Amino acid sequence: ANERIMNGFARGKWGFDGYITSDCGAVNNVHNSHHYANADDTCRDVLQAGMDSDCGIFLGTHLDTSISHGVTPMSAVNTALEHLFAMQVRFGAFDPASEQPYLNYSYK
Repeated sequence: ANERIMNGFARGKWGFDGYITSDCGAVNNVHNSHHYANADDTCRDVLQAGMDSDCGIFLGTHLDTSISHGVTPMSAVNTALEHLFAMQVRFGAFDPASEQPYLNYSYK
């Protein structure tokens, strides 16, 4: 998780306005394979570095505990959720089905 790349370059310099998902299992690797800190700190640091979504189970397993221990601030979680929900709104996920043209495509 590299804040300089995700927040500095992608979001800042390049104006990326989406969400960033980890490689599958990458957050687990940060913690277990690279022996980075503890699970609470890993959750905080990957979110504050700019990652919004974990393609794996690490955040799903450890984030609630990290929040309850006061390590991961809700502001970091809220920022990630804002990025995720903003994309869903742009994609029309909350629009009526009649207004979503992509629902009318079939495999034929």
